[in-house]
Amino acid sequence: MRHGSAKKRLGGVLSLDDFETAARRHLPRPIFGYVAGAVETDWSLHDNRAAFAEFGLLPRMLVDVSKRSQQTTLFGKTYAAPFGISPLGISALYAYRGDIVLATAAEAANIPMIMSSSSLIRLEDVATESKSAWFQAYLPGDVPDITALIDRVAREASLQLGALPRREIAGAALEAHGALVLTRSLEEAVEVANLLAPEHLELQVEDPEALLSLVRNAGAVFLGRLTPEVVGDYVAGPNHVLPTGGTARFASALGTEDFVKRMSVIQYAEAGLRDAAPHLAELARVEGLDGHGAAATVRIERTGGTT
Repeated sequence: MRHGSAKKRLGGVLSLDDFETAARRHLPRPIFGYVAGAVETDWSLHDNRAAFAEFGLLPRMLVDVSKRSQQTTLFGKTYAAPFGISPLGISALYAYRGDIVLATAAEAANIPMIMSSSSLIRLEDVATESKSAWFQAYLPGDVPDITALIDRVAREASLQLGALPRREIAGAALEAHGALVLTRSLEEAVEVANLLAPEHLELQVEDPEALLSLVRNAGAVFLGRLTPEVVGDYVAGPNHVLPTGGTARFASALGTEDFVKRMSVIQYAEAGLRDAAPHLAELARVEGLDGHGAAATVRIERTGGTT
């Protein structure tokens, strides 16, 4: 539809009901029924409409609304309105490359857009047009289908790698140390991370705080999809001197305590030294440091005690 023709056709559209009337005239009947209809006998649709009908809007005249804003923030991103485009399957039936049309429109209007899991367009293609589009993920329960998703992740990683100026270095690192690991649960995934004890661990899940308590071994943990590792490198605050090579199993990030000089102060009484003497003698014998053991024995004997 050309811009001029679309503007003329939509000139009389003042509400969502008007849009539906225009769509009924424009779309083939089966496609319109799919878009406008609801599940089974439409009872959920009718109940929702009835619930919204219980709210009324009271118009107020001559009220300054120039500073009113419909902006809303969701998961760290500010949108122009609290409404967006919900997932609608096989949208390519009613518009050529429909998901891309919707994603592009949502990007231009700065509103959320959720891509259906039954889309006819690859999510990688939609993401190229709109970086902020969401995907309605119904993860399959069988391993072959999940493996196919892992293969798609691997292909996307290769594409991202190819865009890097230092792709040879990054590629060699991925080849030597990278892996895609399929686990049975998020808890098992965290356990794998604990075994690896990574320098950086990103928890890109819906509720990262729920998994944080399970993390035992990591140099630094980054919570949520809006916290990439790079913020820890440069601006987040913590230093970037972290344990590498799996040493997060026993080491921590560099901190101020590492620059504090400490010393141990030890004092034993006669009874304490006498009680420890057999253990001191045996450990000194095992290490072949008989002089160490004798140092305790001599002191005990000089106080009139025995070992």
